[in-house]
Amino acid sequence: MTAGLAAVAVLAVRGRAPAPPSVEEAVESYRTQVPLLPPPAGGAELPPFGVYTARGEGSEKLSFQATEQRMGPTMPVTVSPAGEGCYQMRIDYNSNHWQTWNYCWRDGSLIDTGGQVFQRFDFVVIAPESLSTSTCDPAVVLRPEMEPGDQWTQSCAIQASGTGPSSTTGPHRYVGSETIQVGSEEVLAHHVRDERTYSGAQSGTGTVDLWLDARTGLPIRSEWSLRIDSPSPLGTITYTESGSWTLESLTPRTPG
Repeated sequence: MTAGLAAVAVLAVRGRAPAPPSVEEAVESYRTQVPLLPPPAGGAELPPFGVYTARGEGSEKLSFQATEQRMGPTMPVTVSPAGEGCYQMRIDYNSNHWQTWNYCWRDGSLIDTGGQVFQRFDFVVIAPESLSTSTCDPAVVLRPEMEPGDQWTQSCAIQASGTGPSSTTGPHRYVGSETIQVGSEEVLAHHVRDERTYSGAQSGTGTVDLWLDARTGLPIRSEWSLRIDSPSPLGTITYTESGSWTLESLTPRTPG
């Protein structure tokens, strides 16, 4: 779900590293932007709203001038209300890169309706930015009576600044239930794996392993890799990304 990489210009001379994201700034942003509402009714347990802290690491690279940006080690995760039975999750990988997902409980299934990705590569002379928006079909993430090995197809449309439309499709597989250590707590989680093929204005492949709290559907751990090719006046620019993170606690911080 990355895009806009062709905006990198030949004026770039050297990269400047992004700053680690700030949990304090995420809490302040939550206070000023998110209404402090009670969890919406939806018939399913929703995760507590607020700002969680994840620990992780990762990198994002452009083949153009061998540019690399690091992620983590601290990654704020903001969970906010998004309508009846729904919530939005945002993770800040670094000061130049954030991503959101919109999750809803519907008839016992957790669905992903889409989200956004913002990225910026700071080349000192210029700092091109990209915002991509995905709209999913919707994509069913968890469903009742899943058995290990069950899989079904997910697909999403992507529109990114500076490029034409793209799409992603591929199998979503339920690996099984596992116990994940979150801080001092052992959490029962559903492990799912996505394998994606990107086509259209940008092409490539990606794999995501995701562990979701069995009670609320909140992602508590993720491991992923991504490779995307984008056309540009300089030829094809390849973007690669990989990383992992795990929540440090299931109790978020809230303003006050």
